[in-house]
Amino acid sequence: MADSTSLCETDINTLASSLAAEIESNTCPICFELMASPHHSPVILSPCGHTFCAKCLALQTTFNHQKTCPYCRQKISSQAFNLSLKKLIDNFVALQKKALLETDSRADIKQKKCIAYMTAGVTTQYVHEKLLQAKIRIAVLQKELHETAEIQNRVDTDLRSARQKRIELERQEQYVKDKLHEVKLEHKMIASKLQKNEAKQFSLQKLQEETQNKTALVKASITTLEKECEKFRLLISERNEQDPAF
Repeated sequence: MADSTSLCETDINTLASSLAAEIESNTCPICFELMASPHHSPVILSPCGHTFCAKCLALQTTFNHQKTCPYCRQKISSQAFNLSLKKLIDNFVALQKKALLETDSRADIKQKKCIAYMTAGVTTQYVHEKLLQAKIRIAVLQKELHETAEIQNRVDTDLRSARQKRIELERQEQYVKDKLHEVKLEHKMIASKLQKNEAKQFSLQKLQEETQNKTALVKASITTLEKECEKFRLLISERNEQDPAF
């Protein structure tokens, strides 16, 4: 019985050491959760080699549109489940569940007491690990805050420039509109003058035709009269020759 109890205590100590080691090295640096299936399976990034849980990594790379490592900011070329680590964590979680499902026998009570003592002992290590992870997370967030602030400064500068450009473009647009209005008025005035000029030209052309016709008629009349005068001069000349007294 003593050997059985000793063996039980040895198993519990082994489980305690395993639990402490897993909590110390296999929690996600972002959410601090143990990287266990199905939602927090460990995913390793290439080429930097950092590991995060699948849920946090999906949030970072998909919803936040960031294709870089949340810790070192190196560009992610590929990612995959860390199968060996996943198997180790899943086995560890299974052992935890099995220990909790034991009956309340005397040996189990001793086991639960040992587990309680083990958990209390692990808590100190867990807190230290949480503190380290919190510091890492703070460093990650500070980097992200710095990068976001730089982006915000660039956006603010570009926005101010865009607003100034818009004011300038609106001023130019109004200037062009005013000039266009003036040009339209000038075009309307010129079109009116052109219409009047065309009407005047038409009247002058008509008057020119009438004048030309009248000139031709007067010339024809003068020619006829000159011919008549010539006839009269010849007639007078003949009469003078026949009758000098005429």
